[in-house]
Amino acid sequence: MTTHLSALLRLPAVFRSLRMRLTLSYILFFAAVLGSAGLLFERALDSMLEQQSELLLRQEWGDVLAYLRQDAIPPNWLPHTQMPGEADVVSRLRQYIRIESIDGQVWELSPKFNQLVDYSFLDHDEALASPGPILRVKYGPKGETYMILMGRAYDEGREFYLAIGVPVVGLLAILQGFVHTYFLAVPAVLLIIGLFGWLIARRALTPVKELAAAAGAVSGGHLDVRLPEHGTGDELDTLIRTFNSMMERLGRSFEQVSQFSVNASHELRTPITAARGHLEVALLSATTIEQYRDAIAEAVKDLEQLSALVNELLLLAQAESGQLVLHSKCYDLVALVENVLSEQHGDAMAKQLQLDAEMPEHRCLAHVDRKQFERMLSNLVSNAIRYTPPRGEVRVTLAFGGGMPGDIRLSVSDTGPGIATEHQPHIFEYLYKVRGVPGGGTGLGLGLSFALWTARAHGGRIDLKSAPGQGSTFTVVLPARLLVPEPGSVRSPLETPTVAIEPEFKRPEK
Repeated sequence: MTTHLSALLRLPAVFRSLRMRLTLSYILFFAAVLGSAGLLFERALDSMLEQQSELLLRQEWGDVLAYLRQDAIPPNWLPHTQMPGEADVVSRLRQYIRIESIDGQVWELSPKFNQLVDYSFLDHDEALASPGPILRVKYGPKGETYMILMGRAYDEGREFYLAIGVPVVGLLAILQGFVHTYFLAVPAVLLIIGLFGWLIARRALTPVKELAAAAGAVSGGHLDVRLPEHGTGDELDTLIRTFNSMMERLGRSFEQVSQFSVNASHELRTPITAARGHLEVALLSATTIEQYRDAIAEAVKDLEQLSALVNELLLLAQAESGQLVLHSKCYDLVALVENVLSEQHGDAMAKQLQLDAEMPEHRCLAHVDRKQFERMLSNLVSNAIRYTPPRGEVRVTLAFGGGMPGDIRLSVSDTGPGIATEHQPHIFEYLYKVRGVPGGGTGLGLGLSFALWTARAHGGRIDLKSAPGQGSTFTVVLPARLLVPEPGSVRSPLETPTVAIEPEFKRPEK
């Protein structure tokens, strides 16, 4: 393949073009088709010539038997003088004829038949050995072509050898003329085909050239390039649609990257500015050790926030680049959910929220990465707690086998302000925050992005159902293939009732 590519690169530019290669392909294809068709026509005409000659010779074979008199040795021709034209018929029959006895005695041999250069005793023996007359092609002294029918003949109970011939000059001339004319016309036809192929290839490749020009015009600030479809519904329209779809994705990705850069710079600048402010105030106005200590403590708190943001960004970057690999083992999802709720219980208590859990009463065994699964659920629960106003409710529901049979469904619902419709398509983007609502200005804006990655890494997805004033529900749907059947389990998950685990997470009484 390397040798072929090197040879192709050494060709002139015009021969390396796709248009020229398509045109040459058309020409080679049609040359093969026309050549094959010419050979087939030649074979067909040759077969027709042979059939017509054999038919004519068999008719003359019958005429010979009709006019030949067998009551004498050698046989004589019957003098049918009472009918006009019979003498001419007999004369024509005797032009190319050979009559012999079975033992090889020649009774009649016309001079023209005697001139056949490739007739031999082998033909004589082969014809006698055949059950019926055989047809052969023979040639005269100047290369003339003759069709010869020869074999055993029977007349009035007597058997003898008969060979009659007919020249095929006229029919052969027609055949040779056709072949000659046909193959002389083929180059002209191929030239016309090449011209039309060049024009057709040029027209067909116009969208490709437009696509190449559009791709060359793409840049970071010029992602609005779109190509109009031709409406033919062919592969080029499919290519154009794919290109336009790619440009839309690139545009969205570029906007996300730009927005991410703005948000990241803002989020990074905020703790740095705060830490610098605390330290500058301490340098300019602090007079006691306690004031210096307080300023340093505030600066350390801001730097810890910065460190947490950087760590989350690095972790998410590793996840998106494939460097973060899941280590799945068999875990009881009920126990993992309880662990996360125990960690979030303190934050819910601080906001006087009711943190409820609704899970199957028996174990739900599945292959998951425990660390990433708990991080995903923790992000969803902490977000729900952050946005839910005091005395509200956050509910975590674990179920499997319901809805779509066999799927694992983990839902986190809250009674918060809900998410407006215009924010929902962007809610999983990096550093995206819904501002203007309680809790919207806090957090890093990366929890939902990482939760979505974790769900997808396990082969699942996250569905969002929300409306302003009606709270939000994030549902993690994991595939059934992650489930591990529990040995000895009799009850079907579809029939298992759910129970609420409330005592440990109830809202504290006043």
